[in-house]
Amino acid sequence: MSRRKIALSLFFVLGILPALAGGMLSAYKMSKGALLNKVEGGWAGRQTMGVAYGGPTEFKYTDISLRKAYGTSYDQALQIIGRFDVNMRLDTVKFLNPHDSVKTDSWSMLAHKHKKTGTEVFTTARDAEVPYRIPAIAQTRAGDLIYFTDYRPCKQDIGFGRVDQHYRISRDGGKTWGAEQVLVEGTGTKGAMDCAYGDPVIAADRESDELYLSTGCGDRPYPAATTTRQNPFPMVDWRSKDGGKTWSRPREITEKIYRLLDKGSLGPAQSLFFSSGKMTQSRMVKKDRYYRLYVAILVRGQGNYLLYSDDFGNGWKILGGNQVQPCLEGDEAKCEELPDGSVLLSSRKNGGRFFNVFNYTDVRKGRGVWQQCAASQDDNHGCRATDNSTNGEILSVKAVRQEDQKELTLLLQSVPLGPGRSHVGIWYKALESKADYSSPAVIARNWEDFFQVTALNSAYSTMVQLHDGSIAFAWEEATYGQAYTQMFRRLTVEEITCGKYRSCTSR
Repeated sequence: MSRRKIALSLFFVLGILPALAGGMLSAYKMSKGALLNKVEGGWAGRQTMGVAYGGPTEFKYTDISLRKAYGTSYDQALQIIGRFDVNMRLDTVKFLNPHDSVKTDSWSMLAHKHKKTGTEVFTTARDAEVPYRIPAIAQTRAGDLIYFTDYRPCKQDIGFGRVDQHYRISRDGGKTWGAEQVLVEGTGTKGAMDCAYGDPVIAADRESDELYLSTGCGDRPYPAATTTRQNPFPMVDWRSKDGGKTWSRPREITEKIYRLLDKGSLGPAQSLFFSSGKMTQSRMVKKDRYYRLYVAILVRGQGNYLLYSDDFGNGWKILGGNQVQPCLEGDEAKCEELPDGSVLLSSRKNGGRFFNVFNYTDVRKGRGVWQQCAASQDDNHGCRATDNSTNGEILSVKAVRQEDQKELTLLLQSVPLGPGRSHVGIWYKALESKADYSSPAVIARNWEDFFQVTALNSAYSTMVQLHDGSIAFAWEEATYGQAYTQMFRRLTVEEITCGKYRSCTSR
């Protein structure tokens, strides 16, 4: 590990360190070597982890080290981080190298009980009877942000009662949000198609004011054995022609999607749905009026397929056909376009992600070849998601590496860092040339680092790049101990990468 100096700011509560006077917070800088010495110090049993990093008043190395007491793995270290005094809160942890045994770059200690890491868009209070779940966000051509989520009177997924779709619009980049609006209310009626509407996925056309939204619906649970091709998990979609001001009535698309797999190599789909969050629109492939849309589907017993539409969601086809399963072991998945126009599939798995790449042989007809699916996890320095399998987002952005001003593509992958569904963050990895995305195995390994968005229990997340190059990040967290409040934060590439990269150009 490099021995260059780093700046570290440590903040303490008045009364914890008598050296701080007058109620003012103070910063103390030290070399990385000095910090490592203090990390190794004998404070493993302390309640307040912040004290272990001390200032000029704290201790040097003693006979007990964190390594000896807790082991060397990041997963164990993260569990220690969770043991904070109630008056101290770890807001952001940024590590120089996420694969070293000791992680020390910048620890931010909060000198109060709670600090919001973003804006609450849909709040699930501690005593709330009805929770929100599943974020989906898009930016319209005019620059407005539109944020959808489930409102769940039944408190569960589709199949267990009423679920509604709610949304809010921001016209100032997420600083403020308009009134909460209801797109559709489920009836909660058993056996009815309109019983529930859940798991939103959205796309905003870059050249018009059109928006496309799809959800699952009905009263059949996706995983239930009674949900079959004859009694499928239904799907609907909506369209807006005016940037989300008004919406069409829901249109059922169940048969349109299911029949794509009727002659597939693994037989008809028994149950499937679109993965929630961001629907990807190509930057390169355009047919007639629209750039191509991509969306991943999860099919029970068959893993993932990728669908594409050249008419903004009116019709769908399977990318590469129905004879090959891109990710047989996959779960909810996302997709993104790579710099050469090939398509990356990213699917949730316990401990990380699955990746696969589709290479076109005939772009117009959607023909090509899927490569071999590869796992990205701790043992290959991949997108680690400790002790959880959770839906996250994959996004590629153009960036400049600050060190040498080299232009490249930066991959961003959000997951709960863990342990369990907690500490949602964003991993990043630079793609400097085609060799860096030549195969799923290459993409899966050696991700550079991550940015932790929240220190709370947290689960699904999604993100889109805005017109100015910044990132609109939406996630769900237990802000008040209840699952979940739907959160928003606008991030820059510089923030996510701790200054290593900056956004190259606007989207």
